[in-house]
Amino acid sequence: MKQFLSTVRRITLLPTLSFIFAFFIGGIIIVISDPIIMAKLNSPGKFLTSAAARIGNSYLAIFQGSIYDVNLARESGVIRGFYPLSETIVTSIPLVFAGLAVALAFRSGLFNIGAQGQFIFGAIGASYVGFNFDLPPLIHVPLVLIVGIIFGGLFGGIVGLLKAKTGAHEVIVTIMLNYVAALFILWLLKTSIF
Repeated sequence: MKQFLSTVRRITLLPTLSFIFAFFIGGIIIVISDPIIMAKLNSPGKFLTSAAARIGNSYLAIFQGSIYDVNLARESGVIRGFYPLSETIVTSIPLVFAGLAVALAFRSGLFNIGAQGQFIFGAIGASYVGFNFDLPPLIHVPLVLIVGIIFGGLFGGIVGLLKAKTGAHEVIVTIMLNYVAALFILWLLKTSIF
């Protein structure tokens, strides 16, 4: 039992302290970066109250913008208040998949730093199919996903081909191809391909 409590304390204490420390450092940065609050530094009472209000409002905005919106819940019901959380999940899922792709490559002994470029090319392929083909949703959604996977995989395959044929190091090639993908999408935005 004693060992169990020690393990639980070790597992929970470090993340909790890290979380508290991050909020503390964030609060210091919020206060230092606000010239109105810094102007009140010669009056400790006004400085502390305005700093606490600014820090509280900043963290409340983060909470309401990403987890739960009390004002939205008051207007439309309790469940509707979780809309920011659903949007956070929708926004973070592609990043989670990109992270899983990098983790899979790391597990196989390769350093895939090109997730950004592969993500961009997958998005280009998926967007092209999504906007240019009018199909029933039962076919359209899986087709968009498959084309996105294929485009991202083909872009990642360039790295594998260069490594196999020339022995080029995958870290350097993937970093360079990230810039190619970013510049390619900037070029695409200037064209009327979609």
